[in-house]
Formats: sequence, C-alpha cells, structure tokens
Amino acid sequence: MMTARNRPFLHLAACAALSLFFAAKAVAATDVLIMTDRELGEPMARAVAPLRSATHSVDTGIRAAEAACAPMAGARPRLALLARVPSQAEVELCAGNARADAVAVPIARQAVALVRPAGTPVVAVNTTELFRAFTAHDPAPTTGTLLLAPTGSIAQRMFDGRVMESGCVAGLPAAKLPFDRAERRDFCAKTRADGSVSQRSGGAADVVAWARSAKPGALAVVSVAELPTIGDAVAPVALDGVLPLAVDIAEGRYLASRQVALLIVLPTDTDKARRDAARKTVFNLLAEASIGPSGSLEPADIVVLSPAERVASRTRALGFFE
Repeated sequence: MMTARNRPFLHLAACAALSLFFAAKAVAATDVLIMTDRELGEPMARAVAPLRSATHSVDTGIRAAEAACAPMAGARPRLALLARVPSQAEVELCAGNARADAVAVPIARQAVALVRPAGTPVVAVNTTELFRAFTAHDPAPTTGTLLLAPTGSIAQRMFDGRVMESGCVAGLPAAKLPFDRAERRDFCAKTRADGSVSQRSGGAADVVAWARSAKPGALAVVSVAELPTIGDAVAPVALDGVLPLAVDIAEGRYLASRQVALLIVLPTDTDKARRDAARKTVFNLLAEASIGPSGSLEPADIVVLSPAERVASRTRALGFFE
C-alpha cells in the first residue's frame, strides 16, 4: 500500500531529473556519493563537507532518498543524510530498486523550541492556537508577538513544517489546504504582516537581546541545540503539553523533533576500492569527532544521541560492510 512516507522510494523510475543530476555529477572511480536531503538544508551540507571528497548536496528539487536509491547512479556507493529514519520496508525497496544492499541508522536528532523571556509568566502553547495567532490566513487580531529563526535555518524549517503545518492542518478545513506537501507547508508557514511577527538574522546573541526587551506573551523560535548558548535569558515553553526535554525528544513525545538518519546504499557490483572508500567515509561520519558532543555536525543544530545509541549506530553501520 502506498503511503505518504514511502512514496519517495516508489517514484524513482519516473524521475527524469535524476538522470540529468547524475549525468552532470561525474566523479572518479573511487569517489563516494554523499547526499544531503534538502529538508536538512545547507547547514548540514556544510557540516559534512570536510568528511568527503565528492560533494553532492541534493537540495534543488531532488530528494536524497530518491537519488540514493536510483539505479542510474551505477556502481558508486551512496550515503544519504535524511531528515527521518526510513522504515525497513523502505530500505528493502530502495535496495531492490538500486540493485544494492542497503541499511539506515540514526545519527542524531534535531528539535525546535518556543521560548519566552525569562521572568515572564509561564505559558503553554498548542499548535492550533499558535497557528491561529500568527497565521496570515486568520484576520482576527492577536495580542502576542513571535520572533522567527533566520530564513533557511534548520530551526525555521522545522518550525514551519512541524509546528505551523500541524496547527494549520488541525485548524483549517481540508478543502482550504493545498494537496502538494511543499505547497501546503509554504501556505501554512505564511505569517501575519501586521508587525506581530519579526525575524532575526543572527544567532543566540539576537535571542538574548530580544529577551531583554520583549514583553509578556512574546515567543521566539530557536533550535534546541541553541538553548545552552542562549543560557538563562529565556525559558522553554511547553508545546502541546510537552517541554523540549532530552528524554521527551529521545522517546518521540515532543512534536517538534525528528531523527537524522544515514542511509547507506552499496550496489552489489561495487568494486573493492569503492567499497573501502565508502567504509572509511562512514567510519569518519559516525566517529565521536563527528556525531558526538562538540562534534563537527554541531553547526547543523543537532541534538546528539546517547552514548549507547551512538555505539549501536556505529556498530550496525560498520558491520554492514563486513
């Protein structure tokens, strides 16, 4: 049965753009194709760039899962960083389509939070109320203010997709919503133009400055990874009754979070040189210096997995090459 979750893996043969993509991205025989899903944005692509010799950031209308599982990539190993962990059925479908062996492992988490200035009254927010308060599609006046994260940042992309879209789907009749997922997210993310919504261009210092002058009822969008840097200038707000605590993010109870996964696709006719190159790249990508605390992926706003989870992912991925 086709679902929204497995559809990207099922429409590979019809994606003519993939043929053009691979035709334009010729690489040396020992190179490994590393693809960053467009959902993860440029911060993730930049974070993994030092680990690879061939950079292929799939962020121009092609999903990394589609590209990694496409047969036209030939015998080149592919490593795809995805904004969710694919199901086992999806991994098997990918392997069959690419005539390859494949495995997917979680490597990190990402989460976005709403915060209030420290010292202001404690508030709890649900996604439907938040959407109605700040959407451009509701003409009713609002009393609060909202500071958005920088355009294109992981925090803002997640806020648009995980928070505003959830409230939009719950708060508007289905007939008003665009069917296409990308169009729906853009529709739902459109905010008011009456001065109640603003957007920062910088990092944690901008949030600290905002907190000093913001009034009660003001909210700001930040990544959970930013919270330690912002410090005690702000306090997290419960979203749909759940705070962005590590345990709730890890166990999937916090709505505005996701896992980042590494999908490894190793074609059955991959030669030893390419296989060894892929294994070395995976080893570097999953090393503590990459996915651990203060690792090289930190600029991509990741929340690191627990030590046991990191070891499990590393063991499974490297065992895949044995």
